[in-house]
Amino acid sequence: MTEHGTDEKREGNPEADAGQLQGVGHGHAKKTKISTQAVGKIRKKLEKEGVIRGYACELDFESMGITTFAIVYAKIVPDKDLQMKLTWEKKNAAEEIIKASPNLLMLAEPIGSEYNYVALFGFRNQAEMECFIREARRVYAGILEDKRIDTFSAASLIKFDKTPIFRAMLDGFKPRNPALPQLDQIKKLIKFKK
Repeated sequence: MTEHGTDEKREGNPEADAGQLQGVGHGHAKKTKISTQAVGKIRKKLEKEGVIRGYACELDFESMGITTFAIVYAKIVPDKDLQMKLTWEKKNAAEEIIKASPNLLMLAEPIGSEYNYVALFGFRNQAEMECFIREARRVYAGILEDKRIDTFSAASLIKFDKTPIFRAMLDGFKPRNPALPQLDQIKKLIKFKK
């Protein structure tokens, strides 16, 4: 999903898009010490395989007026009278309603959690968020109930960036903690007393 909330590829002129991406390819070529042509081939391969589904701009939430976020943990309301088929229909209907919300930034179905859904929503302010939650409780009554809501402001957003994981994937996706080498250096400098 792109930051502007759609899964659709951006429409445009492929040659112009390639020209715009050439600067990006040059930056990656310089960092990885391979040619820009090789970077271009890798990019095209990733597009063909569906790893890259489209291109999006990086949005500044505060500049757009999105100042409040809510992480909502929700659970399907248990109903002992419902048959399994009806439970799945209820679940599918809930998902479709949630996905249709223009405020939705992310929706996940965690495995091994007490919650059926975790969703991230963005709002212009606290009042808009509260109104949304009240309306959602009315719409989802008997289907979903929010079990926990964590809120935070755009000013407290520390990181919301997909770029590092993409770069790691290009580097062979070797998970690493950038702080570990620094911690090793610090340990060498500090003599621990026993």
